[in-house]
Parts: sequence; structure tokens; C-alpha cells
Amino acid sequence: MPSAFLDRVASIDPFAPADEFAAIEAARLFTDYLQARRKEHQTLSMIGPGRFLMPGDLAGSPALTFAPLLLPADREPPSGSAWAMMRRRYDSYRDAVVRPFFRDHFARMGRIALRDKSVECAAGIDMEDLW
Repeated sequence: MPSAFLDRVASIDPFAPADEFAAIEAARLFTDYLQARRKEHQTLSMIGPGRFLMPGDLAGSPALTFAPLLLPADREPPSGSAWAMMRRRYDSYRDAVVRPFFRDHFARMGRIALRDKSVECAAGIDMEDLW
């Protein structure tokens, strides 16, 4: 399974014009690769990007139609290239999915920790003494 994904990614010229069908196929193979890795290694049950494995309402959207590409270090791909399209979609995924997830979930955890600390203070308990 991983070889199909890796072979496909290696065959995409990052400097070539963007190709929607190639992006869809690469994203599908990337998802298959992530699922295979997850099944092989149960310790990777939290493997990311998680929305590729559980897309929900984003199934089929451009936000999940990207895959990592190999990019030579000595050149920058032009706009309109396959790499530029994948980068733009990754940035969209990061901004629309990843950042809100961490902002919403971890901000709430911070409030929970502060609330627990206030309960400790009100009860006259110093939890650090218990550790």
C-alpha cells in the first residue's frame, strides 16, 4: 500500500501545471497510506492528519485534496504549479481545520485547569503538596 502512494508522489512533477485529477488521486492514495500505517501500528492510532481518516463534512472538499510532494531544495515552484496547488490546499486545511481545532479544544482545557485551581483555592487545598 505505501509503495502505491510513494510511487505516485514521486511521479508528480511539482513544477508542472496543477492537475485536479492528480491531486484527487494523490489525496486518495495518501489517505490509504495513512489508514494502512494506522492498522499496522496501533501506537499510531492518533496519526495525523486526522481529518483524512475521518473527513466528516469535509469529505471530497479541496481542503482534503492534497498530499505531500517531493520538492527539490534548489528551486521554488511557480504559481499555478502542482506544488503551489498542494501548498495552497494544505494552508487552507491548516487554517480551516487544524488551528480552529486546537484553539477551541485547548482553550477550553485551559479554562478547565483554571477552574480546578480555583476550586482548590476555595477549599484550601494545595494540590502540589499531593504530588
